[in-house]
Amino acid sequence: RQGSVWIEVAGERRTWAEGKAIVFDSSFEHKTVNEGKSARHILLVDLWHPELTEVEKDGIIWLYRFRSEWLARYLAPIWDAKQKFRGLSTPGHVKRKGERIYYEISPP
Repeated sequence: RQGSVWIEVAGERRTWAEGKAIVFDSSFEHKTVNEGKSARHILLVDLWHPELTEVEKDGIIWLYRFRSEWLARYLAPIWDAKQKFRGLSTPGHVKRKGERIYYEISPP
């Protein structure tokens, strides 16, 4: 269906078009929806805002490294424990259907 795959950034909605690129500022509230039957593959590229100073860039780098280390240290063990307890497959088997997320259950 035409228009079943879209992105909305700061209240402005655009549909995806095969072979076309969309660039947007992710500091604005945004969301995507795929109601189509086929998977969409997305390449994410982070770019520095041209007006950021080196000090600001260093601060942002530090913040993202801190976040990544915190997530790896504190959330990965929680996910692993829940996965074993519930019999869930690895995070790579998280499935999406529209805006719903569900988990593929591994057989015992």
